[in-house]
Amino acid sequence: MREGISNLPDPEPFSGEVEIDESYFGKKKTGQGRAGTVQGQVAVFGLRERKSGRVIACVVAGVSAKHLIPLIEKHVLKGSTIYSDGFGAYYHLGKLGYHHRVVYHEYTFVDQHKVHTNGIESFWAYTKHLLSTRKGLSYKSYPKHIKEAQKRHNTFSNKKLRLLLRRILQNND
Repeated sequence: MREGISNLPDPEPFSGEVEIDESYFGKKKTGQGRAGTVQGQVAVFGLRERKSGRVIACVVAGVSAKHLIPLIEKHVLKGSTIYSDGFGAYYHLGKLGYHHRVVYHEYTFVDQHKVHTNGIESFWAYTKHLLSTRKGLSYKSYPKHIKEAQKRHNTFSNKKLRLLLRRILQNND
């Protein structure tokens, strides 16, 4: 079933106001390596369109600009307003045709001009809660589980989700 879900297309590119963020899933920080590293964890990048509430999330090989900028350009139309935290990979979004607004989490989580990433952060909390019951996920299985969380989130009602799953199962027969 997860295979069928992961093969479904992502939503059309987002426009308007879009929140972006990266998160890490899997094992907790081990304390090994340099401070602040996330060894043993899976990097995931997400985008959330504020108007519709829809999300796109995917496992990424890294969280540098070379990994994230192509995903942003694929999933967000130029001229849109992108809200992010102060992560350095997002630094040049303004030069790429986006209106870029930044909230610096060292100082605040929401500024007075509705600059925040609370929507995508809420999706991370939802996904981590969903996956917390699935102990011992392998690194290779995360892309399918992340796409399942995305589809569950984007098909808000249980009825829509049941219809989607029924269609997937019928196509696999």
